[in-house]
Amino acid sequence: MALVMTPIYTQTVGAGGASTINFNNIPQHFTDLYFVCNYKSQYNGWANSYISFNDTSSIYSATISNSQATNSFENYRQSGNSAAVNGIGGSNVTANTFSTTFIYIPNYTSSTFKQIISDFTAENNADGTRLGMAAGLYRSTGAITSASFGVAMGWAQYSTISLYGIIRSGA
Repeated sequence: MALVMTPIYTQTVGAGGASTINFNNIPQHFTDLYFVCNYKSQYNGWANSYISFNDTSSIYSATISNSQATNSFENYRQSGNSAAVNGIGGSNVTANTFSTTFIYIPNYTSSTFKQIISDFTAENNADGTRLGMAAGLYRSTGAITSASFGVAMGWAQYSTISLYGIIRSGA
């Protein structure tokens, strides 16, 4: 199977931070969506980032598994008006260090529920690296036309999210 990945949009947070990072008018001619995130929360601690599509109805669920270098492990479920996609660092982590998350959404224009698949890592020199993965579900049969990312206390300056469209072809 051949894959073609095309950049669509990149959003970078300016001075003062931002409460959300939004992507509107997502093109509908790709088969899948792929987000590459390098971001940090303004919160003084670890926080989950969340994604929602088209609306904020209570039609999302997610399971997140992550661990830290301190050998602690978390596995939890969440449901509501957005899906948690990762655990990221905030103002408490190493200066100029941003968390990295990759989010894959197959068949985003289909008339079936949409899967949300992510893996993430966040470094903090004080207490090690947090890494994990999340699996979510957006229980809507409509095509995804917009996406919004949120986090506790908002996004720190220079946080960046890039959106790519993927076309799968062949066998």
